[in-house]
Amino acid sequence: MSDQKTAQVFRAGERIVTEGETGNNILILMKGEVSVWRGKTELGRVRGQGDILGELASLTGKPRSASIIAVTDVEMLSVKVEFHTFSKMHPEILEKIDSTIKFRFEIAGNKTNFYCKIAAQARSLILYEALLNKEIQKSGKLQKDKENQIIKKVRKILDEEFELHQTDEDPRILKKIADTHGILTDYSIELQKQVWTDESLYNRFNEINDSFKISNINKGLTAIRERAKLTMEMIDLLNEFENTPGAQKHMDIAKLEEIIPFEARAKALYEVVKNKSEDKDVETLSYLNKKVQETIEKQKLASGSGNVLVSRSAKELKVLTLYEEELRRIMDVSETRSTFVDLMPVSR
Repeated sequence: MSDQKTAQVFRAGERIVTEGETGNNILILMKGEVSVWRGKTELGRVRGQGDILGELASLTGKPRSASIIAVTDVEMLSVKVEFHTFSKMHPEILEKIDSTIKFRFEIAGNKTNFYCKIAAQARSLILYEALLNKEIQKSGKLQKDKENQIIKKVRKILDEEFELHQTDEDPRILKKIADTHGILTDYSIELQKQVWTDESLYNRFNEINDSFKISNINKGLTAIRERAKLTMEMIDLLNEFENTPGAQKHMDIAKLEEIIPFEARAKALYEVVKNKSEDKDVETLSYLNKKVQETIEKQKLASGSGNVLVSRSAKELKVLTLYEEELRRIMDVSETRSTFVDLMPVSR
């Protein structure tokens, strides 16, 4: 066993692992603190004794996804990844490696799942708007009361469809609903404009997630290698989401709208609309307030039982960028800014 484990010492500032290189050794931090870098971006720091590093690349044979630099003087235990070695390894080390892989999968899975939910929400809203446009065109020129009646009608139709099919997320079901109501072409055209709503990403998430659940039934190195492979696949899928045009923008706004209470968001919208206006007389402010309230009421009707997306009102009023900036200011002032991982806790 001793010839398969090597104790190594690194001085502060010394490079321990280089991004892009391959290697068959897993690192166990015994003492000190290291920083993890991808390109020129520091991803975070690790200082916990016994923390595992480099296990995914080592078990899957893929290139290292990040560099590791010693922040302080560091003691590392390097363990070679060979099947016969692992089969004789101390059980607690193997269990620690498996636990680390499962944790990384849950974090990547939670992040990716949030993207999937936001994409599903976008598909549902595109379906809603396509059906609403069809109903409005059928009705001709509308009075405000008539428009609200149509909004309620469309919301009721879709809620009943979602209840019938027991989902509002499955892209196949949404296409079926669109086809049933004669709006499949319009629905598909709008989907193509937002490439990050591509259903293949949703399908791949479910496939990887289901495969990981199945792999959890098994134990031993072969099962751990499979879980490491699936974790890398989930991380790759997450990166694909994050690099798809439009996805990050929608994600950022969605996170803010999930965190900040509705009343604060509605007030924020009014403030940016008011501040944008050159006229600040009582009559103008009253008109602007009424306009904001009307657009928000439409979003309430459109959202049904879901979260009211005030950002859609901001987009309609052509102040989306200003609205997003105001939400970020609210987060800063509240002193409750969190990392994405904090906002999406690991599910149990």
